Order: sequence, then C-alpha cells, then structure tokens
Amino acid sequence: MMWRFWRDHKDKTFPWLLSSYGEWEPPSDLDPGQLDLLMTTKTKLRSQAFSALVLSLIQARVYKLHRSDQKAGWLFPAYVYYLEPIFESAEAKLSPLQAKTRAFLSRMSLQTVSLAGKNRSVIPLKSLAGWVRQHRTSSFTFFESLSKKAQDLNFSASLMSKQAHRQKNWFIAGGVGIMVIGGLVLFGGAFLAEEWATDPTLVTSVTTSAGLVTCLSVVVGLTIFWLFGGFGEKRTEAGYKEAVRWLKFKKHLDDYGKTTKAPIDSIILWEKYLVYGTALGVSAKTLAQLPVAFPSSEAVAGAYWGGGHFSSSGGSGGIQSGNFSFDVGSLNSAFSNISSAASASYGASGSGSSGGASGGGGGGGGGGGGGAG
Repeated sequence: MMWRFWRDHKDKTFPWLLSSYGEWEPPSDLDPGQLDLLMTTKTKLRSQAFSALVLSLIQARVYKLHRSDQKAGWLFPAYVYYLEPIFESAEAKLSPLQAKTRAFLSRMSLQTVSLAGKNRSVIPLKSLAGWVRQHRTSSFTFFESLSKKAQDLNFSASLMSKQAHRQKNWFIAGGVGIMVIGGLVLFGGAFLAEEWATDPTLVTSVTTSAGLVTCLSVVVGLTIFWLFGGFGEKRTEAGYKEAVRWLKFKKHLDDYGKTTKAPIDSIILWEKYLVYGTALGVSAKTLAQLPVAFPSSEAVAGAYWGGGHFSSSGGSGGIQSGNFSFDVGSLNSAFSNISSAASASYGASGSGSSGGASGGGGGGGGGGGGGAG
C-alpha cells in the first residue's frame, strides 16, 4: 500500500529556495477556483477561492462594487460595501466557475440603497453570510458543485492526475471495507463466545482474537482513509510546473514592497493582482501596501471598485496611492463576509471548514505588475 501511495500519489515537493524572478505577472489566466485546488491538491475549495471568484466578477464588469457615502456604526464606524449587478453584461464571457458564482449571487434579494445621490439595487456584502446560513442546504450544494467543477476543469486541463483520483477512491473504499470486516469479526466472535460459553478457555481465545483483528482492521482502515483521503490527489508534471510558477508569483506579491518601489501603473494588472492575490492567500495588508500610480484615463474603470471613489492627484493628472481613497480595513472586512459565507455553508453542513482566507479580499492598494521588473 505504501509503495503504491509513494509511486502514484506522493506529490513532488516544492523547491526550498524559491525566487520570484521572472514571475512579475500572473503566470496564466487560470480560474481562481482551479488555482486554489491546484495549490492545495484538495477536493474542496477554500473560502478565499470564493472571494476571488466574486472579485473576478467585478473584474469582468459583471458586478460593480459600491461604497457607502458615510461610515456606519457607533463604536467602530466603517464603510459599508455593496455589489450592484450590471444587467447589460448578461452576455459577458465568463468561465464555468464564474458563471456558477454569478448564478448563485443572482438568487439573493436586492436592496434599494441611496449611493452618491442615486438609488441603486444592490447586495450588501455583510448580508452574504447570513443569507447562506438561512439557505444552508442549497448553499452547501452550490459550494460542493463549485468544487467539483473546479476539480473537473483541472482534470481536463491535465493539471491534476485522473489516475491518482480514481485510485484514491478505490483505496478509501477498501479502507472502509476493511473496517466493516473488522466489525463483522467482532460480532462473530461475540456470537461464538455465547455459543461456547461452557468452555471458558475457548471463549477467551475467541474474544481476544476477534478483538485484535477488529483493532487491527480499524487501525489499517483509518490509516488508509487518512493517507489517501488527505493526500491522495496528485498534480501532473504540467500541474507541478504551473504550481511552482504561481508560488513564485505569490512570493513576488509578498516581497513587492521590499524589493521594488516602482508603482503599479495599470488598473488591468492591479485587478489581476487583487484577484489572484486573494486566491493565493496574500494578506490584505500586503496588497494594501502595494504602491499604485494609475493614469487619470483609468478612473472610469476604477469606479467599478468603489463607486467612483478614485480621486485625482492634482497636478500630476493621475491617481496615486495616497489619492486612491479606499478604506482598506473596511473593504477587507467586507470581503471577509464573503469568506464567512463560504465557511458558514461548509460548517453548517457538517463537512468541516473549507479553509479561511488568509487576509481576505484585500483592499485599496492591491496591485498590478507595472514597473515590477
């Protein structure tokens, strides 16, 4: 068994010393959900993947992110964030995972809120987790199907091994079978002990043997279940190379402020950094500290990320980090509600957490690759 695991399921380890050189932009346009499963080699998406998918819908201009005009709350006032569906984008080209996420969000009730002097039909981000808890069964079904679709897409792209996946299921079924046999042996031993109650020596021998066989079968079965259930998936050679490139890109994001002072000069690249940084678990603090310097011509595109809260930098005619007027902590808190929604679904259905976002969806300074050489 161990030999089969080592040969067919043991994934290659990543390099100890990893340089970000050459990976200053996302290595590919891989869907955030596929990326999450590729990096974890698990079968369930983490909540940060769902956050990244929602962000990618804003990137695709399917939703617009709005910020409240004023901070709300008495003790810890913060901005409130909303998602506004853009109905004109019905024909937008979306990935299968984006389409499923969009369909899921479309089931939520819209609220009419006055933003910048105009009434808008929006979804409050802070209401997502509550909605999921109120619709536990359907939400759990959605997150399960989203994970399954991401897994199938990785198989189709030859990033994950189909053979390892099939064998994993066979071994898990075998482990369950071994434990069932152990239970039958225990019941059989108890039955025989009752039949041979007149011979104490034989009864002791039978019950002891049955107990040992049962304990051994449980240990073997649980070991198989733990080993193949937790580590049975395997990347293909192409998948391993892709994962290494994404690790290098993540390191570039983590080290950006330490290794370069060049500002990010394109909102297109900034959006990619925000989406993929969230999917990779880059902290919101790290994303927020990336310097930006967008040309004023990109202010319209920036309006999708906060309802027009871009402001010009005066004489320079562009948008600088200090004028990029997102409240980072508030935006991070808003997207943590998206992660909470995913976690609430998994937890409420008794399947365990899908893994928290390490820092959430990030905020105002998340960046692109301009000048990152």
